Amino acid sequence: MSENRTVVFESFGPGSAFTGKTEREAVALDRDSGHGMSSVEFLLMSIGSCVIGTLMKYLTNHDVDLGHITVESIAELVEKTNAYDNIDISIACSEPLTEKMSKIVYNVAKTCRIHRTLDGGPNISVTVSGGDAG
Repeated sequence: MSENRTVVFESFGPGSAFTGKTEREAVALDRDSGHGMSSVEFLLMSIGSCVIGTLMKYLTNHDVDLGHITVESIAELVEKTNAYDNIDISIACSEPLTEKMSKIVYNVAKTCRIHRTLDGGPNISVTVSGGDAG
């Protein structure tokens, strides 16, 4: 079964202010004033939340407690291409990890949907439309 997700961003005139909406949430952004997250911060937030959510579901289902868990996502901007090339994800647990558990955490983190999507190089299409000219 296919599952689609939609996010709509709208700007109602010149400037850098716009809103993003899903079925359940809305966020207001203004790049010039520094209000809200940047686009790359949304990307990093997305992969970080996916990784920790996938990991927590696994740990809960397997009755494993690793204490306080932190997921940090960092992206490297390549100025030549003006694109983010490397995304590094660090997972820290307050409880000690055996080698086996460390491998499990690593493998589970790589199964999150956002990680798999970005790792697979998604096809991105752009459609442009305008109002009536006349």
